[in-house]
Amino acid sequence: MLDSLYTTLFRPSKAPVAPPLHVAWGIWLVISLIEAMRLAGAISVGPLGLVVLLTLVFGVNVIGWFWLAAASNLLAQVLGGKGSGEPVLTSIAQGFWPLILLAPLAAAQPWLGVLSPMFTFGVFAWVFAGVMRAIGRTQSLSAGRSALVLVLSGTAFGLGLGALGIVPVLALISALA
Repeated sequence: MLDSLYTTLFRPSKAPVAPPLHVAWGIWLVISLIEAMRLAGAISVGPLGLVVLLTLVFGVNVIGWFWLAAASNLLAQVLGGKGSGEPVLTSIAQGFWPLILLAPLAAAQPWLGVLSPMFTFGVFAWVFAGVMRAIGRTQSLSAGRSALVLVLSGTAFGLGLGALGIVPVLALISALA
């Protein structure tokens, strides 16, 4: 797993196209732990609260990961991709490694001042580029098609989340009417 982190951050051209599945699960666990620790510190909860937050964050991250990978694989296949589901799933996880830099950026925000949002944007741009490259490598797509797949997958993800929020409200309204 550390090899995957090192190659993703410092030698992205040498990163494996798709790491093993257990490495991808480990990536999401580490990212979720860092996010949960940031949240736990922000809302001042103890160790039990950290465990609860870790469980929630990990669950949300895994659902988002599966959803993004499924949408990306489907859209890549429509655009002429030649890959399959598991390599897309694991390579997308590898593309999210730079998110671990958000915790040090949040801690350094008082010293970075105005630069903090720019560095945060840089990390998200790095993730976008990494995931785009991962989709392109696993599906044998050009950079333009990979970017299109990622943007359309993100749009599908957003629409799906919106639908998950709207459907219970509509059901409640129809039940009351």
